[in-house]
Amino acid sequence: MLSCPNGHGEMQTSEHDRTVQFRGIDLTIRAEVYVCPTCGLEAGTIEQCAVIQDEIIDAYADHWRPSRPTMRPNAYSRMNHGR
Repeated sequence: MLSCPNGHGEMQTSEHDRTVQFRGIDLTIRAEVYVCPTCGLEAGTIEQCAVIQDEIIDAYADHWRPSRPTMRPNAYSRMNHGR
C-alpha cells in the first residue's frame, strides 16, 4: 500500500481507462494506479508504470497496424530483418 504524500493516509488502487498522448496521437489505455480518496492524487509503483508503458506501446502499434494488433513495432523489425 502507498500512503498519500499530502498526509491523507492510505491510498486505494483504481483501474480505469484513460487517454494519453504519445507522439501526437491520443491513445486509450487501461491503467491501474493508487488514488488518494481525499485529494485525488494518483501514484504508481514501478511495476504499475511498466504495465502502463506496455499498454501505450501496444495501443500505438494498434494505431498503425490494425490488422495485427498484438504485435509491437520492434517485433516487425525483427521479422523483417531476420533477428
